[in-house]
Amino acid sequence: MERTLGPCPLTAFFSFFSALLLTVPVVSSDLVMNVEDISSISTFAEDSRIIGGWEAQVGRYMYAVSLQSYGIGHFCGGTLIAKDVVITAAHCVRDGSVTAVIGGNTVDEGEKINVIKSVTHDNYNSITDGYDVGLLILESSTTLDITFPVLNIDNDYPSAGATTYAMGWGDTDVTTYEKVSDWLMVVDLEVITNEDCNAAEEGDVSYRNWVTDDMMCTYSENRDACQGDSGGPLIVRPGGGAEYDILVGLVSWGVGCAYLPGVFSRVSMSYDWILNTTCAESKDPTGSLCELNRISGSDNLQTSSSTAMSPPPKFFPTSLPIEQPTSTPSLSSEPTSGYPSSEPPPRSQKAAKPEISTLQEDVDDSVILEEEESKAPINSSLRLSCKFVAVVAVSGMISMYVML
Repeated sequence: MERTLGPCPLTAFFSFFSALLLTVPVVSSDLVMNVEDISSISTFAEDSRIIGGWEAQVGRYMYAVSLQSYGIGHFCGGTLIAKDVVITAAHCVRDGSVTAVIGGNTVDEGEKINVIKSVTHDNYNSITDGYDVGLLILESSTTLDITFPVLNIDNDYPSAGATTYAMGWGDTDVTTYEKVSDWLMVVDLEVITNEDCNAAEEGDVSYRNWVTDDMMCTYSENRDACQGDSGGPLIVRPGGGAEYDILVGLVSWGVGCAYLPGVFSRVSMSYDWILNTTCAESKDPTGSLCELNRISGSDNLQTSSSTAMSPPPKFFPTSLPIEQPTSTPSLSSEPTSGYPSSEPPPRSQKAAKPEISTLQEDVDDSVILEEEESKAPINSSLRLSCKFVAVVAVSGMISMYVML
């Protein structure tokens, strides 16, 4: 199911239904609605944007792809895994004309190639966002010299506490929510266990076992992926260059930005489907995922522990649109600090983007970390996801039932 870029369609429904409750006769307090039973709430997992990150080094992440459509501009991210195949989130797959913009650091530079076919995972569930994985087949192979990230095959990797990196061109304007980032942004995120992710809560809001084995979670204070980054890569960087990057997740959904943990589709759980579909659909005769067999194995992963990583300093925003956390969330293994206690603001539609030109640049991998450290942090912002709206609305209805 395609995610809308505008306000949540459930909001109007719950507002109407809540008002209707005021005219209902007194109902027994024994009538209780369990939020876990409202499965449709998870239908509206949101697109995402980078919060609390820094500008990417030119040419470092050339496999990062901006997905754009006429009249909307950038709407999702993706990762080039073969010369003519982009992996993204299944909820980013849409009808109509879609263009993959490859190799540029801004949304209006890079090589433009049209998408001619899209395939979603056989087990994709648009209600639960299970197996939120899709492949986009391009009209032609990229002409750029791009090193593809390695696909992760180990379901236990990366382990809790490891540092990962998400990237994208999502919104950065904290007041209008209509401006995508002009520059590719990167943020470092700490992996947490799925058990801790499901247990995380703030007030009456929690994931209530929405997080399943085909997903993985991260949580870092004031840092997250958010609106506009959906489908983009979550990687581990055991080395300095792109040839060492391991694709472990795809930005999928979350409740609020930097609010509850970010949820990603776990690449290793879909590895067989990704490989088989790519090899069946790709027309690239050489240098492809299938020809090079550039898949990470146990030997690679054993040398790619979190202790081998050298992440840049953890940047924090210079200002925040909301109050700082005043309480600690309920986690079986608590992160270093609590989730924000105030609610994230609502969001509105994105603006369209200008035309795209072609640009290819090289970079010396040895200076990547040094230059990333010099980047200024962006302001942090939060959003109110449709899942969050739905949970709050349902909680309100429950309270009104009991009060009546």
